[in-house]
Amino acid sequence: MAATALRFMAERAGSREIAGASHAIAASQPDAATAAVLEAAGHVRN
Repeated sequence: MAATALRFMAERAGSREIAGASHAIAASQPDAATAAVLEAAGHVRN
C-alpha cells in the first residue's frame, strides 16, 4: 500500500504514532501499547 494512502487513512482515523515503536509494538513497548488501547477504549460509546 502506498505511504501516502496509509498517511491519509491514519490521519482520517485520528491515529497517533508511538515514538520508537516497531511493527511488533506489543512486544517492543508493551506499556505504551496498553496505554493506547486503554485510552481508545475510554473513547468508545455504547
